[in-house]
Amino acid sequence: MASTAFRSTQPANAKLRYSRATTPLSAPAGHHSTSETPAKFLPVPTKANEEAPEINAQLISELQDNIILVKPEKFMGTFMYTNESSRLKSDKALAKDCLKSLQLRENEPKFNEVIQDMALDGSLSKVDLLSSLSTYSKREFTKLVTDVNRENQLYQPLVTLLTYVNSFFRLSFRDAEEVEGWSPGIDKGWEKARDPISKEKKRSMRPKPGSFLQRRFVATYRKPGSFSNHIIHGPELLPDLCLVLRDPAPTTKGHKTKPERLFWKNVKVPIEVKLSDGFDAATACQMARYARAIKLEQFDRNVVFSLLLSKRNCWVFHWDAAGCHTTKIDVHKNPIAFIQVIGRLASMSPKSLGYDAQFSNAGRVLAGEEFKTVLEVSSGGAKQFLDESSGDDCPEKVIKLELFVDNPIFEARGLLFSRFTRVWEGRELQPDAKSSPGALRVVKQNWADAQRISEAFLCDQAKDVPSVARVVGSQELESTAEHHEGIKPKDVLEVYRAVKGPKPNDISFRFQKSKEIRRLFERVLVRIVFEQKGRSIFKVQSCRELLQATKHWVEGLQGLYEKGIIHRDISSGNLLLGQDPNSRAFIIDLGLAYFNSKDEGNVSGPKEDEERDARDHHHLTGTLPFIAHEIIEASTDREPIPHTWYHDLESVFWVLLYLVLLEEPSKKAEISIAGLQSTSPDNVYARKMTLLSNDLRKIKFSGRFKDLGPFLKDFGQACWDHYQNRRNLEFEDVIKMADLALESLPPSSGEATTVVPESEYYSGQTKRKREDDHDEANRLNTGSAADEVVAKQNDEAGEGGSNHPSGTAGSGRVLRRRLV
Repeated sequence: MASTAFRSTQPANAKLRYSRATTPLSAPAGHHSTSETPAKFLPVPTKANEEAPEINAQLISELQDNIILVKPEKFMGTFMYTNESSRLKSDKALAKDCLKSLQLRENEPKFNEVIQDMALDGSLSKVDLLSSLSTYSKREFTKLVTDVNRENQLYQPLVTLLTYVNSFFRLSFRDAEEVEGWSPGIDKGWEKARDPISKEKKRSMRPKPGSFLQRRFVATYRKPGSFSNHIIHGPELLPDLCLVLRDPAPTTKGHKTKPERLFWKNVKVPIEVKLSDGFDAATACQMARYARAIKLEQFDRNVVFSLLLSKRNCWVFHWDAAGCHTTKIDVHKNPIAFIQVIGRLASMSPKSLGYDAQFSNAGRVLAGEEFKTVLEVSSGGAKQFLDESSGDDCPEKVIKLELFVDNPIFEARGLLFSRFTRVWEGRELQPDAKSSPGALRVVKQNWADAQRISEAFLCDQAKDVPSVARVVGSQELESTAEHHEGIKPKDVLEVYRAVKGPKPNDISFRFQKSKEIRRLFERVLVRIVFEQKGRSIFKVQSCRELLQATKHWVEGLQGLYEKGIIHRDISSGNLLLGQDPNSRAFIIDLGLAYFNSKDEGNVSGPKEDEERDARDHHHLTGTLPFIAHEIIEASTDREPIPHTWYHDLESVFWVLLYLVLLEEPSKKAEISIAGLQSTSPDNVYARKMTLLSNDLRKIKFSGRFKDLGPFLKDFGQACWDHYQNRRNLEFEDVIKMADLALESLPPSSGEATTVVPESEYYSGQTKRKREDDHDEANRLNTGSAADEVVAKQNDEAGEGGSNHPSGTAGSGRVLRRRLV
């Protein structure tokens, strides 16, 4: 049975609330964990259970206040024709001509030309096309309303109508210069993928038939879409229609094409069809899940468009990492706008459709094709805050990497409006083709909180600190605020939100007019290139290596503290071993760290930056099994306390104890593990208090790491004494305890023939599946809204940390309880 993950019941991206005790600016290195952390949590299915109804409940929570209905003309100008006002005008004129041809039909020469082009596809004969194509007469598309009593009766008329618009625009966009009577036209930006590292001579710049891909509207309701192999347990979704990318249709006369198998990799626009015109909660979740499926599958996609069609209305959706904007068009009363939307979607370039041009072949690699992926990172100086304006956009250097995208280190399984973190390993490409292969790097990509302090900036501040992940370069790309800046309050018609009924618990969700429009939680796309990849702590090879690594981690925390940085998310996934037992262990993921600039003389900022940093981090953070017990106590008792360096030090203790207890066969160890894995903060706190005050001393260690028992008991006692105000625990104390333990350690202590004893826990499964199950159980480095406890004030329905130089897709057997 798949493990169940949890998250807060507070609506995603809720308004910022302030605790009774707001952190003073003069607070020492640390700040309060809020007393506003919700105490009630709901179960959410893991990715092995994507179809469970609970995920819809979470989506509804996330969608509330985050779907904004705007005027059609404003939607198209802002999201579909960004910086292309002249194209907007020409497409509108083209839509008028297209509507005219549908009115005159055979009496219009262009109509016959379009039908001939459609017939080349081979899916329908010319006679069938003419019989299924709607005429626009008496202010309606006839085939969409006449004798339509079931949803499936709309499929073929809609496919034919959309295909007609597609072909009309295609034929109207022929280039002036044709080669042998042919030009790519609207497919000009969709050249077939090619090897980006190939040393062959460049192809001719003149376009040739067959060298470009085409987009077609097809019916896809027969079979759920398929995902790539590295996406385990992808959601089984069945969109009714889709705009897909494919090779050009054969032109052989009389050729009959077979029904296409749907691959999410090829889907450009998912389309849902409904008989009725409403927009209820179930429909909202359906549209949201289609957008999420594309985000999961298409790593090079930053924005997703989708359509909801009925007998009368066309809803157009624009999904990004911060929210969703939509507009509603009456297809019969406003046919020109409807045709323009369809024609625009069918003629967009990869970039305008939401693909990231920093990736080679962005959006143009079809399912089943294998091409190398090259990413360019234009690295400049890291800003302290992501939403700061940059004075100089000139990059200091350009890092080009071949990414191993088919075997990612980590992929987030967030819902929608989240960080959607991805981590890949890659090899840096050298400018000189004759030079030796470049170094292996780790690339982390996520949509970070625009107001949060930059992780790359913190890494730069800590560049001289040993045992902290080193950055080669970073780049901040597009911001969701750039997508939304054209939308003003006057352009907003309604907002999707919960509406209470007359009876208790009678709550429905619908669009509602609102005087106050909540600002979306804006995000910035960030890529960070790290110097090296580490190994998971669960791949430790001996007690000696673990003790040496503990010293390195503590030294890293001490170095961060001296730079004014409190990590605040020490977990088993953020403490990594070196690449081999003789390499230095290090700490990763400063994504939730707090920075006190006053502790660092060479860094200063305006007062409002310091206030913003304190407010936006004013909530409980960490991974529940490893959070210091005092922090959990503060959250449950609603008494805020500052999160200090000591709490990070105690988290190191809980990580070590957890690892050791996993190898213990005793009943006490089993009970302790179950308590730490509890989904209840109260239960975790109670277990930690019991262990520190009494039970730890009673455990007789006999497992693989039994020789670490005395060290852990001393470490635990020191944490308890610190809590009881008997004696302060310092960094040097832990390092000294580790040194003493190393001196008394027997030879070969804790060594194992199998470095990672996965075979004990998994059998008959592939390595990739085992690693993915680890990831599902843990989410130790980058969580997701569907897999973690998200206790948040204003933050995100997504991941908290990062998994950049991690050794595997997941690390260890611990249920993820992420508090951010």
